[in-house]
This record gives sequence, structure tokens and C-alpha cells, in this order.
Amino acid sequence: MHTHLTMRPEESADGPEQFREKAELAVAGGADLLKVIASGAVFAYGGVPGQPEMSPEEIAAVVEVAHRHGLKVAAHAHGAQSIREAILAGADTIEHASLIDAAGIELARQRQVALSMDVYNGDYTDTEGRRQGWPEEFLHKNTETTEAQRLGFTAAHAAGVPIVYGTDACIYPHGLNARQFPIMVERGMTPMEAIQSAQRL
Repeated sequence: MHTHLTMRPEESADGPEQFREKAELAVAGGADLLKVIASGAVFAYGGVPGQPEMSPEEIAAVVEVAHRHGLKVAAHAHGAQSIREAILAGADTIEHASLIDAAGIELARQRQVALSMDVYNGDYTDTEGRRQGWPEEFLHKNTETTEAQRLGFTAAHAAGVPIVYGTDACIYPHGLNARQFPIMVERGMTPMEAIQSAQRL
């Protein structure tokens, strides 16, 4: 059984010292992975998609605690800036990486930071969003970021960045998870590489 702590700025802490204290509490409570919200969702209604939510110093504070205790840090990051900042702050893996740019890909390659990219999520969101009547702004941003993430996926894979199968596989209705595989192959992976990405921690 895994015990994770998600560090949300609005709920958990404010500033590096408070994030450090919360991280220490999480470790003492038995967490085996710390996750930080480096930047918010790409939908950002009325705002900037993937706008940073944590400073590099706040992320680094959590990383310092985690690494001192032999734990890893996953950074939930959609925006290019927050992806780069999370990598430079020492995060071990980047979840989503929707709007990753060339500089972020190069940093991930140099540091062998894994990207956990769910290339099917955009299709699922579009289908569900239209079914539920979501605002057109959401649907438009989802379409844009879905293609941007898939282009980033292809570029990161070609550059030799480790890519882990999906981020949202645990929340899809049963039977949809495997729909990532054909997209991963269409966007540059061999079938065996796609399978291996699902076996990588």
C-alpha cells in the first residue's frame, strides 16, 4: 500500500519553511512519495493554462526533505515554466508535462527525470466535456493542450527522456486505460516501448 502526500499551496503551506515542515510531517506519517503541485490544470478558466502555483524555493524545500529520507518527489506540472523549475528544484518525475518546451525536454534528458504523460486524457476529457456540456473555453483549451502534449511526448521520447505510462490511468472507468497505447505508438513509441513504459516505476 502506498501513502502519498499531495502538497497543495492553498491547503498545506505558504513559503519554503512551511512546505519543509509539512513535508517532514508527511514523512513522519509514513508517506513513501511526496507530490507537489508545481502548476495547475491546463483549463485555467479565465486564467493562464499551467500557471505556476509553487515557487522553485518551495519545491526545493520539499525535495530536500524527501531526498534526505530516501523518498522521491513527483511534480504535478502542466506549464513549461513550472516544468523547468520543478526539474531544476530536484523533482524526480514530472506528472502530465502538458506544455513542456524544448528547454524542459533538454533538462529532463540531462537529469534523466521521468515524464508521466497521459496522451489519452485529452480525448477522454473532450468526450466527457461535450457530453456534460462543459464551457467552450474548457473544450478549446483541452484540444490545444492535448495536441501540444502529444508533440511534447514525441519530442521527449526522441530525445531519450524516460516516459512513464499515463498519469490518470487509476481514475478512468475500467476498460479505457489501454486506449493510451495506440496513441503512444502513433506518436513515436514502438509497441514494446509502450508496454515497457507501463512497467516502469
